[in-house]
Amino acid sequence: MKCLVYASFACIDFSENDLAQLATDAAARNAESGVTGYLYFDNGRFMQYIEGEAWAIDLLIGRIERDTRHTIKRLVMDNDLETRRFPTWHMQWLKQGSLVNIRLEHILHSFLLLKTAHTSRYSMLEARVWQLVDKIADRHGISQGK
Repeated sequence: MKCLVYASFACIDFSENDLAQLATDAAARNAESGVTGYLYFDNGRFMQYIEGEAWAIDLLIGRIERDTRHTIKRLVMDNDLETRRFPTWHMQWLKQGSLVNIRLEHILHSFLLLKTAHTSRYSMLEARVWQLVDKIADRHGISQGK
């Protein structure tokens, strides 16, 4: 299986209703193709984690990259996912208060924005991204992968 996480900036304003509809529509499409993951939005910035069979993730990320409502800034991918981190979430919308105590989504989003192709610590940052995704899964009581 394959998984990826990306950070993007919204190109339009999103209301809470817009975000709820986006998550609902994505969950329906993802259920059909066996994709699971979550969506996080804060102050005009998205972070999304998706996992599933490689063909399904490739199709989905292609659609996500073509979506003009946002611009992807950073993307980290893993082609060797053994077990889903979020097996029951076809697209869970994580609201800002969902991890108030430790704000892992915000930390992960910041890591994604810091990562660049020229960073000498690229592999260390990438490993940290996956550790944070695992912590989000743990925090929500979901089975961990890898």
